[in-house]
Amino acid sequence: MLRIVLILVLCTTTTALSFAQEVEVLKDTLLNSLADSAIIRKGGRIITPESYAKRYQPRKALLYSAILPGSGQLYNKKYWKIPIVFGGFYLLTKVAVTYNGYYEKYKAELYGLLATPSIPPPSKYTEAQLRSQIDTYR
Repeated sequence: MLRIVLILVLCTTTTALSFAQEVEVLKDTLLNSLADSAIIRKGGRIITPESYAKRYQPRKALLYSAILPGSGQLYNKKYWKIPIVFGGFYLLTKVAVTYNGYYEKYKAELYGLLATPSIPPPSKYTEAQLRSQIDTYR
């Protein structure tokens, strides 16, 4: 169940981040007689594609994100996405640390059980159950 929830959270996070550069582009046939012109509406303002492209360079955002994750969104002024980036890193780190803790705990109990079979481990698992737990958390 936990794996399904984690996969769902990761898919949602990556889907939200994959639309980081998406901007609404509409064909402008009413305001201009040129059929190939386009306007970008952002925050109620009309921005020409040339000025928008000069203002935000995707390569620069990529470079910033490679140096410090989330800084590309800061450069693009998409501030609300920064907590999503760091929340994803926190979640992945938390899961890895938790699973490693359980792995180390059950591994120590298995080694203790194998060293002294007369003393049961604190978790009251059998040897086969401990091996299964170790495989699960590895």
